[in-house]
Amino acid sequence: MKDVYWKYDGQYIVHTVSEEVLELRDLKDTEEQNLFVGKRGNGLNQKWKIVYLDSVTEQTKGLNKYFNFYVNRPFLI
Repeated sequence: MKDVYWKYDGQYIVHTVSEEVLELRDLKDTEEQNLFVGKRGNGLNQKWKIVYLDSVTEQTKGLNKYFNFYVNRPFLI
């Protein structure tokens, strides 16, 4: 059996066996939204941005202005 992985290909997160991509349905940007797998299209609901950090400055509280996330505060995607 072929190993199953996900890969980041351009703006898509692609299943290595089926070539389907992760997507949001109904273009809703809401909390606790389910992710689905579907055929690759050109919709924004299938496009993702992954950001890598070359260096990390340690911040222990407050809003990180670069990522617009609060440090040490739980959140859902």
